[in-house]
Amino acid sequence: MIRFDCFSTQEGAMELTAKMFQTYIKVLPKTNCWEYLGAKDSQGYGRMFIGGKECKAQRVAYQMEYGPLPPKA
Repeated sequence: MIRFDCFSTQEGAMELTAKMFQTYIKVLPKTNCWEYLGAKDSQGYGRMFIGGKECKAQRVAYQMEYGPLPPKA
């Protein structure tokens, strides 16, 4: 079963989340790596709240680029 962790099935929710996410990203010029500038958890991982649910920034980035997370991810 494929699932979307942090995205609503409502029309436009993915686009809105992507726009919000991009406001928290700085692309590092030397490496093209994305640095997340928003809130972080106690281990230093980026986090954001979407529809009242806490989501890890790396999962949001993955889903924006590749689609749903694989099972048990």
